[in-house]
Amino acid sequence: MLIQQSIQNTLMVVNDIPNQLLAGLTVGQRIDAIAMTPAQTAQIVTLKVTDSLMRIRSPLPLQQGEIVQLEVIQLANKIALKLVVPTSDAQVLAKPLALIPLKEGLQIAVEVIKVLAENRLLVEAKPSSIRGTQSQSVPAQTFDIDVSKLAKSPKLADKLVMDIISVKPLAVQLALEPKPREQLILDKIRQLLPQLSNSPKISNLVNALKTANIPESVKKEGVHLLQNIVDKDVVNNPQVIKQALQYSGSFTEKQLITAPELAVRDFKSNLLKLLQVLGAEIAKKSTPTPVVNTKPLLPTVPLTSSPQAMIMAQLLGQSASTELARNAPLELAMLQRLLKEAEGVHNKLQFNQLTMLKEPDPLVTASWLLDLPLKDKSGVDIIQIQIDQHKKKFDAEDDDIWSVKLRLDTQNLGPVQATVTMDNDDVKIVVRAEREASAKLLEEHLPVLQQALDKLTISVSHLSCACGELSKRVLTEAYVDSNHSLVDISV
Repeated sequence: MLIQQSIQNTLMVVNDIPNQLLAGLTVGQRIDAIAMTPAQTAQIVTLKVTDSLMRIRSPLPLQQGEIVQLEVIQLANKIALKLVVPTSDAQVLAKPLALIPLKEGLQIAVEVIKVLAENRLLVEAKPSSIRGTQSQSVPAQTFDIDVSKLAKSPKLADKLVMDIISVKPLAVQLALEPKPREQLILDKIRQLLPQLSNSPKISNLVNALKTANIPESVKKEGVHLLQNIVDKDVVNNPQVIKQALQYSGSFTEKQLITAPELAVRDFKSNLLKLLQVLGAEIAKKSTPTPVVNTKPLLPTVPLTSSPQAMIMAQLLGQSASTELARNAPLELAMLQRLLKEAEGVHNKLQFNQLTMLKEPDPLVTASWLLDLPLKDKSGVDIIQIQIDQHKKKFDAEDDDIWSVKLRLDTQNLGPVQATVTMDNDDVKIVVRAEREASAKLLEEHLPVLQQALDKLTISVSHLSCACGELSKRVLTEAYVDSNHSLVDISV
């Protein structure tokens, strides 16, 4: 990509003066001019003098509408206009303003400041953005770049990285400037938000495995996925719950690095294998295959058979073909439903992982958000777990406050949430259910929970159950910027 640098006007001086303005000027005269466009140091600015417009490279930053003075001077036997610099800035301007020393391999961060005609852009490089050079006191510099060979032209205000390929002729390579890690995570979260369901489930997969018309490859991966999900009956064992959280899919990438042999038990890893098999089967069944009658569906009827037998054989053959054609779209629709359900669970897993990667709230030391799949004879349920470690506002020397939120949506109880808060040795438990009947049922069984906690020698200062709307996920909401709407309705 060849580029040419922008117009290199002599700093502070205008040589090309309109004839109608030049006729009334004398050397030493000062005239007022209005800045028509804003400009940074060493940038080209448009000035208006009476009815004439002229361009000058300003040694100082100017605001749009700012009034400056120009002095008429004699320069090389020619009348010119020189920008009058205030006295306070004269010492700063005494040093020459060097341009960016261009060399091969230099990397410069630039911003698109103007889109020009004929597939050209005007980009600006600021001194603080120069990479690979130790230059100091370098002014902002603009470049006029030909982008006709780019597949997609950058837009106004886009931030780019410009690599210097060669100096003579000046050739560069443009690339989008890498976004900060936090911004990348936030962008990915916004992409996942429209794809998330309120409570992703894999119950359809469990039911589909019981049918005979599911492809063998899908059945194999589905059975493997379910076999490695923890049973609800043993989840009260601390060691089992620890392993279940480890294999829940939230820490897949870490295990692939430290212990790849454990991936066969990992929920996300097995889910990805299932998604791959489902996608392959759907693609196979979506592609129409030509029917080749290499072998008849029924034995060939001898020529000596009666006409009635021949008609019956044809009818039976047509019936078998019709049955195959009727079952094919039903099986395809079932696989598509399974794929959508499995993708929903996978998207939720990714969403939780991304929220855990971001920096927590200033008052929160650490936060974890994960889904734990549990199975029983009736199917698979997913418990949503949020663990927060809070800092105390006043007593910095005391231990942090831990809070754990468990969310579960079952067919019998509906949405239920339990919040456990531990401050040193003091434990508070609040259970909330959206259904009134479920809240009453849970309240009746609170003594059973109290007795179980007493056996564990846990001091519980508060234990209650209430009916109402579940609290929103604090960890999730903290990382979604309300100023960025998913749908732009501006006109």
